[in-house]
Amino acid sequence: MHLAGSTLGALGMIFVGMKLVEYSRQLSIDTFSALTWSAVGLLSAGYGACGVLLALAWRHLLAHHAVESSRTWAIRTYGMSQLAKYTPGNIFHLAGRQAISIAAGLPAWPVAKSIGWELAVIASTALPFALLAAPLKWAAIGTTTAAAAFAGLLAIAVWALGTMWSRQVARAVSLHALFLVAAGLIFCALLAIASTSATVDALRAGFWLPVCGAYVVAWLAGLVTPGAPAGVGVREAVLYWLMHGIVGQADLITTIVLGRTVTVAGDLIFFVGATLATKHQQ
Repeated sequence: MHLAGSTLGALGMIFVGMKLVEYSRQLSIDTFSALTWSAVGLLSAGYGACGVLLALAWRHLLAHHAVESSRTWAIRTYGMSQLAKYTPGNIFHLAGRQAISIAAGLPAWPVAKSIGWELAVIASTALPFALLAAPLKWAAIGTTTAAAAFAGLLAIAVWALGTMWSRQVARAVSLHALFLVAAGLIFCALLAIASTSATVDALRAGFWLPVCGAYVVAWLAGLVTPGAPAGVGVREAVLYWLMHGIVGQADLITTIVLGRTVTVAGDLIFFVGATLATKHQQ
C-alpha cells in the first residue's frame, strides 16, 4: 500500500512537470515584470497552503464516519496523494489516499465512504457560488443581491447541518467554502494582473465577487466531469462561456493559463510540504 501511494505520487509529479512545461510555453517570461512573477509565485504558495483546508475538511468527514486521525497525518496523507489527480482518469489521487490510509491501519470501508462524501460535500458547497456568478449572465441581478443570497444560503446550510445532523459535516462544509472563496479570490488577483482591457473595471468592486463565483462554478464543472485530469479543459471552457464579452479575450486566456500555472504549482508546493512534514504516530 505504501508502494502504491508512492507510485501514484511519482506519476503525479511527472504529469505536473509536463503541465508546467506546457504552460510555460504559453506564457512568455517577458510578458510580465519580475515583481509580477513574484506575485504569481506568492499566489501559488497561497493556493498550496489552502490545501490544508481540504485536508482538515476530509479529517472531519473521517470523524463523521468514526475514524480518528491526527491533523498532521490527515494533511500529510492528503498532500502526498493530491498530485495523482493530474494523471489521466482523474481518480488516482483518491485511490492513492485510500491506499495510504489502509497502510496506516485505518478501516478501508469508512475511509472510502469519507472520500465519497468529500466529493459530494464539496460539490454541494460549490453550488451556491452560482448565485455569485449570476450577475455576469443576468445583469438584472445585482451583485449585492447575489452576494446576500449566497451568504444567507451558505450560513443557513451550515447552521442546519450543525444543529440537526452532524457538526463534523458542518465543519467540513465551512472549510470547503473557505477553500473555494480563497481559490476564487486568487483567480480574481490573476485577472487583475493580466488585464489590460478597458472592459475590466478594477475599481468596481461589484465586478470581482461574480468573477469569484464564476471561477468556482467552472471548478465544479471540472470536478464532476469524468476522465478530465484535474478538470483540465472543462473549467477553462466554462470560464470562457461565463466571462466572454465581459473580459477581453486575450486577458481571459492569459488569466486562465496563469490560473492553471498557479494551481499546478500550488499543488506541487502542498505535495512537497506534506512529504517533508514530520510523521505523526496515531
